[in-house]
Amino acid sequence: MQLHHKHTFHLPPLPTDDGKLRESYPIPPFSVVRMDLDEFHRREMQWRNHGIDDAAGRGDSLTRRPGLIESSGTSKFPATVAESVYRFFAPRSELAQRRVVVLDVCCGGPTRGIVAAYCGIDYIGIDVRSEQVEANKTQIGELAGNRLAPTWLVGDGEDCVALFRKGLAERELPPDTQADLIFTCPPYYDREVYSSDPRDLSCAASYDDFRTKYKRMLSNAVSVLRDGYCVAIVVANVRAKDGRMLDLTGHTKCILDQAGCLLHEDAVLLEPNGTAPHEASSAVRGGKLVSVHQNLIVCTKGDTPLNAERVQALSIHPGPIADAASNVRHPRRPAAAARSRRLHRAPQTSRSTCRHRSRSCRRRASPSRPMPCDASPPSRRTRSCSSSSA
Repeated sequence: MQLHHKHTFHLPPLPTDDGKLRESYPIPPFSVVRMDLDEFHRREMQWRNHGIDDAAGRGDSLTRRPGLIESSGTSKFPATVAESVYRFFAPRSELAQRRVVVLDVCCGGPTRGIVAAYCGIDYIGIDVRSEQVEANKTQIGELAGNRLAPTWLVGDGEDCVALFRKGLAERELPPDTQADLIFTCPPYYDREVYSSDPRDLSCAASYDDFRTKYKRMLSNAVSVLRDGYCVAIVVANVRAKDGRMLDLTGHTKCILDQAGCLLHEDAVLLEPNGTAPHEASSAVRGGKLVSVHQNLIVCTKGDTPLNAERVQALSIHPGPIADAASNVRHPRRPAAAARSRRLHRAPQTSRSTCRHRSRSCRRRASPSRPMPCDASPPSRRTRSCSSSSA
């Protein structure tokens, strides 16, 4: 079966090409994602240059502490993290020979939807706020009119089963289609309050109420996921107003376990410090640490864990997106080649300080075989320290 409606746009090229990992992945496939590094920031700016404004549709002062990337009043979901999740844990449509569908029950801004389209994925996002959904639709840019343009729906994430069917109908997919990936980032309890709507998770009267609704939401989402496929959730612990640390990460794992999912990955997203150094003094005086990380939790539905055979059977292939391979893999730049030559050229000699301060007193820079301070380099016939002292 041949897929139809191929998309005609491409992922932005990777910002660096100084190694095989960087040629294939937006970020290295490690359990700690360094969002504070220049390479990550450059990749993020490439996505932002596509016109993505993840804070659109929300206020400017929602956060009690700065969020994911920018040190501003509203958190912004990193497009590079979304790209990596799709590459590592979503099946490929060209391998599966069918359209790949992602469900996002707490979509918030447009980032995950727009990145999904560039990765060739059908995206269905749900948000309780109509103004957020309308703001998202204004940012689709060159995706307008394309079959892969994201679908955003207004509604309660708890009603995700019915809304998912509605999204399938809008995308002209069969009503019995199941999701290939659940990917979302829920509100961190009351860390950001988005509206006064009682259906809004961030408006829960207590943390117990939040957990109850959150559990129903995730359980319903898992019910429309294909067996063996992944749930990916970006989440973080949050401090309650009375100073307690609420284990939202642990509760998320527990909810997914009760929904019949196996824990597959628990990665750390290390944020830029931002204003954290300015908060350190007051935090330490209160006996607390400043949080500068979040977690990416990945679970698989069913009793069979992912392995090489299962990944192949599920058509998951973490290499470059096929339609954008020409943009992702490109020849090494001259600057990168020059760096490589500098790294692989012969060891240099460095001066050593001896009691005679002699110019000829040198030794090779290799720490494994240092030359004595009174020896001259073999390639130079100059007076050594020993001869000068004589």
